[in-house]
Order: sequence, then C-alpha cells, then structure tokens
Amino acid sequence: MLKEAERPLGAAVAASNLHTHSIRRAPHEAATNLLDKAEQALERGERDRAKAYAERAVRIPFDDGEEVLPGIWSAHMRLFRALTEAAEECEPDDDAWLTAAEQVLDSNGEIAASLIKHCLKIIAVEYDVSKREARRIRAVTDGFVETRPWTDRALPPSLQVEMILDILATVAAYEDALYDDLG
Repeated sequence: MLKEAERPLGAAVAASNLHTHSIRRAPHEAATNLLDKAEQALERGERDRAKAYAERAVRIPFDDGEEVLPGIWSAHMRLFRALTEAAEECEPDDDAWLTAAEQVLDSNGEIAASLIKHCLKIIAVEYDVSKREARRIRAVTDGFVETRPWTDRALPPSLQVEMILDILATVAAYEDALYDDLG
C-alpha cells in the first residue's frame, strides 16, 4: 500500500490536513491560554482580572467541528486532567486523589460538582481503579444525571463566565485538598 505522501497529490493532502487540524485546534489553544492567565490571576487574588480572561474565553465562537464551547470545554478538561493525573500518580492503595475529590465536591457550585461527578464516572470506567474506589465513586455519583454545559450554544455568556471561574476554583481547591492529604 502506498504511503499518503507517495500518492498523487499526497503531500498536498497531508499538508492540507495538518493545516486544517491546526485551524481547528486554535480556538482550544486560545481558550487554554486565557484560562491559564485566569487561573494565575485567581491565585494572586485578582478575581476581576480572572473574570476578564474568562470573558475573553467565552467570546471564542462555538466549535462546530468538536461541538463544544471552547472556554467551558477547556475548563472542564483542566478539571478532568487534575483528577486523572492525580489518580495515575497515586500508588494502587492510595486513594488520596478520590478523597480530595469528595472533599471539594460541593464547594464551588452545582456545575462544578456535576463536572467532578462526570469525571469520576469516566475514571471508574476508563481507568484501573480499585474495587473500593469504584464503590466510593458509585456512592458519590448515585442518581447523577449527566450534564454537558460545554455543548449548550444557548448558554448565556455571563453564566459561562461564572461556570469557568467556578471550575477553576474547584481545580485549585482540589489540588489544595490533594496536597494536604499527601502531606
């Protein structure tokens, strides 16, 4: 079988695909960059500045290819990465990652709690968790009705901003609780 580059116009197709991919990633990279800055502002206690960065992230248009609002999606992925990286870094019998998630579950609003539960359900299915951790996750997520605010085009921008700030605060609270547990 011929490699893509060896086919007629193969190099052009490959270059076009690479260009299209970079265009599709640009909104997400912009949102991630803005949320990095918002997170840093929150760490310095500059909520107004953080809010301004979140507002800019919210102005990034809906991504029709991925079918997400890049700002909320990037905030959600930040939370997901915090949970999954902690779960992966802990020793098999160390459930500090889950204890920290339970501690911050209801500390930063309903959407943040919903997203923690969403992440925990994914971790329970996709990652190698102990039976004890799986039972705890089921207890936390029992009756949970999944929401996906990052797909809601009609979500008012002001609510998106508050969601992003709540999620960023939840990530910070989670990391604080995790490192307090780990000593």
